[in-house]
Amino acid sequence: MTDTERPKRLIRTERLTLRPFRIDDVDWIVPLANDFEISKWVAQLPYPYGRGDGFDFIRASAEKLASGTGIRFAIVGEAPMGAIGIDGLDSGAPELGYWLGRPFWGRGYAGEAAAAMVEYAFAELRLGEVRAGHFAENSSSARVLDRCGFSYTGETDKMACRARGVTMDCRRMTLKAEDWRRRHGQVR
Repeated sequence: MTDTERPKRLIRTERLTLRPFRIDDVDWIVPLANDFEISKWVAQLPYPYGRGDGFDFIRASAEKLASGTGIRFAIVGEAPMGAIGIDGLDSGAPELGYWLGRPFWGRGYAGEAAAAMVEYAFAELRLGEVRAGHFAENSSSARVLDRCGFSYTGETDKMACRARGVTMDCRRMTLKAEDWRRRHGQVR
């Protein structure tokens, strides 16, 4: 990825700002992520989640952003709320992932952040498709991805859930740029 293709550093929606992580974000990441009701749905989140985990996540996020291999942003609205990103920009299989702290559930923030990140992926990064997945039991994430326009691929794979210490069924979804453009009236 060239400097002119580097991800922009801020995405704004009606209620949210998506921005790169800062080292002091550990102060809100840890209490939000250290909730089994969150981590049981996010493959890479350990439980319990401590300050070391938060610092590791922030460092890895900065490295991915600097190298162009991924984008991970803090979701900030009425307060810092969670994380969203697209990893695998260098693999040809970019994948959307996100989590939202429990105090912010049920108000449409996850969908708003996901829609903004998908728009960014297609309009700014010019990706051909974005993939996503959710644990089979996670109907909330399924609804968020469906509302963004993702479709099931028919594939289910096994994915380790660090917090649960087990392997779980993960339902795979994809959204192609041309489908997103058609849905948003942007014909190219």
